[in-house]
Amino acid sequence: RDPEMSRGLGDVYKRQAKCTEIDTMLSKTRSSIEEYKKLKQAVITQAVTKGVRGEREMKDCGVEWAGLVPHHWGVAKIGSIGQTSSGATPLRSKESSFFDDATIRWVRTLDLNDGFVYDSSEKITELALASSACSIMPKGTVCVAMYGGAGTIGKCGLLMSDCATNQAVCSIVCNRKIVSPIFLLMQLLALKPYWMKYAVGTRKDPNISQDIVARMKILIPPLDEQKEITDYLDAKCAEIDKLIAKKEQLVKELESYKKEDLQELAKQLGVDAEGTKKEIAARCAAVEVDIPDNSELTEEDKKVAAEAAAEAAAKAEEAV
Repeated sequence: RDPEMSRGLGDVYKRQAKCTEIDTMLSKTRSSIEEYKKLKQAVITQAVTKGVRGEREMKDCGVEWAGLVPHHWGVAKIGSIGQTSSGATPLRSKESSFFDDATIRWVRTLDLNDGFVYDSSEKITELALASSACSIMPKGTVCVAMYGGAGTIGKCGLLMSDCATNQAVCSIVCNRKIVSPIFLLMQLLALKPYWMKYAVGTRKDPNISQDIVARMKILIPPLDEQKEITDYLDAKCAEIDKLIAKKEQLVKELESYKKEDLQELAKQLGVDAEGTKKEIAARCAAVEVDIPDNSELTEEDKKVAAEAAAEAAAKAEEAV
């Protein structure tokens, strides 16, 4: 076969190898993001259970998720330091009058972002509010997701404006003379992994109840120390969030590069270049391209090409 064909094949295999390299980078970057998230969780847990004033006398507080805490800190159930409630869902059968052109924020579990909640993905009308068990929760309310299984239970958020909620959200209005809303939010983030221990139900995805939330024990440092801790966490978490954001942007860019390379590879192989990355990869992997004996590819090129083809085939099989 002529050298021009060999060079064309070489370009195909090198493009396959580049896609494999991008996959490796994507895997490492995603793993790095997860490690940063674990670091953030550890920083929050350490600060809300041990404080930020250095070494001092500690005690066993009897709270499973907290362990040893500063000796002068108190312990209380959420229901004793605030008022809990849940919302409702207006009738979907009245979509036009309850949801269309609505302006009242209506927070659901998918709106809880483990941080500050500024808006909701869906809104309801004044008529919906008046015709259902929904009520307006004030700015500063701390919310916890009660439904949705392991991936959702315990998600939380601090309302940054007045909002209604649905029945899957437990709202907590704090007694600010005892605990600040943002400190409560930080504690809920720390104990988030523990909610599933208390989940009940016969459904595939068990739930927690408003009563379970009200009975959960939290730590009560003095108010001035609560502020010290939240100020510290505000700065520390901002640093980690910036690193996570950079990594997530890199993932988006790599995904974009990978699709462009896959589309070019598909064109060179003469297959359809439209569709998702998985669909394009499956088509490319299905094309068998023999390396001619007189190819100008080096042995290393052939090895890389073979590995890339094998990995592409494996990924295509996973995508089916």
